[in-house]
Amino acid sequence: MGCYECGIHDPDILLFHHINPDNKVASISDMVRDGALVSEIADEIRKCVVVCWNCHRKIHGDINFYRSISNDNYSSSSDWEE
Repeated sequence: MGCYECGIHDPDILLFHHINPDNKVASISDMVRDGALVSEIADEIRKCVVVCWNCHRKIHGDINFYRSISNDNYSSSSDWEE
């Protein structure tokens, strides 16, 4: 599994990005740290895509991104870059 945006496969820089921040219960790392049930963590992961740190920063830096994204239709960065 690699970054949804750029395809990089380095596990040291990959993270979970919540597609819709309004549906986020908690970060995956917080849930693991706090001892959440595996089923709860799996449910939260289903709300995410895997991205690298660089693409994650690009996503959060683009205000228009949240206007076009939905759980059913995650768009590529090429769709939301100016």
